[in-house]
Amino acid sequence: MTSLPGLMEVAGVPGISIGLVARGQAIWQAHVGAAEKDGAAVGPTTIWKAASLSKQVSCYAALRLADTVALDLDRPLVFYLGADALPDVAARRITARHVLTHSSGLPNWRQTREIVPAFAPGSQFRYSGEGYFLLARCIEKITGVGFEAYMQDAVFEPLGMNSSTFLWRPDLPERLVPGHHWEGTPWDDASWRDRLHARIAAGGLPAAQWTLDRVAAAMAPVSGADKGVSPLPGAIYYPNPAMSLMTTIADYLRIAARFTTSFGDGLDLSPRLRALAARPLVRVNRAISWGLGWGNEMADGMSCLFQNGSLAGACSSFCLLHPPSETGMAVFTNHINGPRVIDRILRAATGREHPVFLWA
Repeated sequence: MTSLPGLMEVAGVPGISIGLVARGQAIWQAHVGAAEKDGAAVGPTTIWKAASLSKQVSCYAALRLADTVALDLDRPLVFYLGADALPDVAARRITARHVLTHSSGLPNWRQTREIVPAFAPGSQFRYSGEGYFLLARCIEKITGVGFEAYMQDAVFEPLGMNSSTFLWRPDLPERLVPGHHWEGTPWDDASWRDRLHARIAAGGLPAAQWTLDRVAAAMAPVSGADKGVSPLPGAIYYPNPAMSLMTTIADYLRIAARFTTSFGDGLDLSPRLRALAARPLVRVNRAISWGLGWGNEMADGMSCLFQNGSLAGACSSFCLLHPPSETGMAVFTNHINGPRVIDRILRAATGREHPVFLWA
């Protein structure tokens, strides 16, 4: 990939990290460029905003609960949410399976207090971060702790993802790279994140009790209430199960491998659920469909799993898995134009076109 720095310069992408995994082991990494133009070089310890690649980590947590029968994929989420469920009649039929296959009918992120599915849940595809937010609230109800606390205890620590968080780490100022908009201006929402952490630290409650709803209430002045509506999930940057993961390339490969490989260590997903993640369940078009938590791309007779990510018009990311060969690749960039470079990387690595870049 000797041409990668040249591609990055033309695309305006300051930095990029790439990682390959095979049979459960990270086999190669490359870190090119800088956190900011003329800034510090990115490297193995760089923490990236994973954007929508966050969903796969939340999906793993949900499927682990499904494997223990704590979460029924086909039971309406109202069963877990109780009085906190969405009031709309159709919304009360949404299940975890609908959320994970993006067939709940919910929008990606609502702009008003009310939220109503656009169609009967399960009948068609509509990409939705809002659905993941609803599912994460169910995870909190089932486990009795806040989302970030549960992810640390049940996912990050057991898997050795020691540089990952949906909320806050003391070393973020030194390790987290900012995103960049089209014109190259940096974007960072550290003030929101740090303000929330300060409120948690001063709140007198254990961090595990800071559920998504409690965070929304605490951050109401900057999360929608000042606009005449209740705090909205899409305005809550941290913790957000659909988009706020901050992680390293090595950490992310650990979670990606859980969808391709059996480790026999008590942290595996069951073969049945791994197969459902890889199976096309909801059709998008002739080349793209969705399984449990993952997009499915069919091209040249080969099926691969994928997830693409974009955040605030400033960060972009991508993950591609091939379960039959137990291989995969993850790429993080700190610029909105990253997908154009990622497309070239994947074509060079796989030797074929990827129609997902025509769609996403």
